[in-house]
Amino acid sequence: MGEGLWYPPLRDKSAQGWGTHVGGKLALHGGRVGHPPRMDCTVIKYRGEPMKNMHRFLCLFRASAFVPLLFVSFAVAQNAAQHKRSDVVDLKAIVRLFFQPGDGSYFHPPLLFRAVSKNDPRENTAPILKDGRTVYISPLEMKDLIQALSHLDVRWKHLGIPAKPPTAGHNIIDDLMQLDIYTATGVDRATLDPKYICSTLSPLDSVFTTPRALWEFRFFRFQYHCKIAGFNPNAYPMRDYEDK
Repeated sequence: MGEGLWYPPLRDKSAQGWGTHVGGKLALHGGRVGHPPRMDCTVIKYRGEPMKNMHRFLCLFRASAFVPLLFVSFAVAQNAAQHKRSDVVDLKAIVRLFFQPGDGSYFHPPLLFRAVSKNDPRENTAPILKDGRTVYISPLEMKDLIQALSHLDVRWKHLGIPAKPPTAGHNIIDDLMQLDIYTATGVDRATLDPKYICSTLSPLDSVFTTPRALWEFRFFRFQYHCKIAGFNPNAYPMRDYEDK
């Protein structure tokens, strides 16, 4: 074995550590058995440039192995942040969906969900208010709704500024559907390509136990030409006169 030649790390069965063969001897890097070697890419004097370049290549290769771990860590952090949304739900939480098609055939009011306490007379109603069609649901439904939204295949952006939904005349017209979650910690915002409205939102039907809430959520999708088996769009003929 020539002096200066580099070999992959080998475990020395007689020592408590990992090592590298240099000059025919095992140079220990320290550490307990079962632990990988730390990244040590110190340039050693070599006989010939090719071996030096090989050493650099192997060091870069070992370093690149840590890059996927960074992406995995980021994904885990993002997922944890999404799950945390369901922990801050209170009676002031609001979910808002809004999309105005560019054809301008008629105005689609925003659909909002608000939580009310048990025995609140507003539960299972959906009046038109200044900020849109407002559906009152139970706190449990709200928690499940926010949890389900956080698992959608969309990118959420957290705005750490508490805010209120825009009122009529102040809605932002965009080419994408707007998804907003208002809580005490701020606003979580995402957008959705209109061609995926039906396939993305339909699984959320299972969240609702309040009949009116389920119907309003389906009617909202029905307006964008989603096919919903067994749906009756005329179940609430007086809904346009609910303005409480």
